[in-house]
Amino acid sequence: MPAALLGANSAFLKAETDFGLNMLRQSPVTEQVVVSPISVIFALAMVQAGAKGKTKDQINKVISNGATDDEIVEFYSDLARDTLNASNGVQTRIANAFFLDKKYTVEKPYADTITEKYSAKVEALDFGQAQKTAKTIDAFVSENTAGKIQNFVTEATVRGEWCFFADN
Repeated sequence: MPAALLGANSAFLKAETDFGLNMLRQSPVTEQVVVSPISVIFALAMVQAGAKGKTKDQINKVISNGATDDEIVEFYSDLARDTLNASNGVQTRIANAFFLDKKYTVEKPYADTITEKYSAKVEALDFGQAQKTAKTIDAFVSENTAGKIQNFVTEATVRGEWCFFADN
């Protein structure tokens, strides 16, 4: 995390650390697991921007220890920008997307927020065409990881009760 973001945002740092450690604790000890807590948190931050009620409260607690909506958006959009602009010789890629079943609509203020603040791609797909939807999501992931992550979702993943995917 860039040093400029650490001082005034220790509540965020604690929330991220706790979240990451909890993810690791839930991973099977008999399997090799690679986790990126910050990727999950970026996805949750995008979902939080459109959530309401108890869901929003629960996400806020997990990703920020109860910060305001504006503080969450500011912190995570700044973190993404500063991480991408870091000049430490490490190549970092962050690509966000919100894929929604076309049966539903995305409210314009929400789409504007995640597009502007998280540089997210927002796209409505026909989840009834599971194979095509999976290929579209996989293409986005593959393209934004230089082909290092493929087959991120399957046709079976898209079927059922899913109405959106928030990818990071």
